[in-house]
Amino acid sequence: MSIKYYLFWAVFTILHELGHVLALKLLRVPIKQVRIGNLIYIRIGALKISPIIFDSCVEFHEEEFSKKSTLSRVLVFALGPLVNIALLWILPERLVVFRLMNLLIFLVNILPLFSGSDGREIINELVRGFRMERMSK
Repeated sequence: MSIKYYLFWAVFTILHELGHVLALKLLRVPIKQVRIGNLIYIRIGALKISPIIFDSCVEFHEEEFSKKSTLSRVLVFALGPLVNIALLWILPERLVVFRLMNLLIFLVNILPLFSGSDGREIINELVRGFRMERMSK
């Protein structure tokens, strides 16, 4: 993979994680750390960044997060993939490779195939919200 493509992959991944950060900030949920990559990394405050970017996440305070509404919790997990879908549509058609990168990041995150994927977390939050609603009746 050319360094140019890798750098754009990194930028799209960082923008994806910033979508989660934005949602958490709007909901006033404290963020523990933002991890971009997971191998060798540099730590800058609450940001951990690695030159090898294939696994990234935003860690937040679960207690504060659990106090939010189901819709708010779903929004936190959905905003990362929504950033990638927005980039897919915003980027010009001639930048096919970059558009495909965003589609791939979106699909890997939104499909509930992996533990911790945004899609799986969205399903978990919807099920949790449904159970809480049924218990309150």
